[in-house]
Amino acid sequence: MKKGKLIKYIVVIGNGLDLHHGLSSRYVDFYNSSSMSSRLKEEYDIVTAQFRKPGTWYDF
Repeated sequence: MKKGKLIKYIVVIGNGLDLHHGLSSRYVDFYNSSSMSSRLKEEYDIVTAQFRKPGTWYDF
């Protein structure tokens, strides 16, 4: 690149590009993997139980 020349490009990668290319990168993929301990799964379930009530944004 020559000194003084500014290249003006921006690349925006939005949500879903990884999934479009077949990557298992959703949280549920991590949750179901062997990387997440059963204790952490239990704690996650307890914390998120309040959002699983019908009519909440989580159930949208």
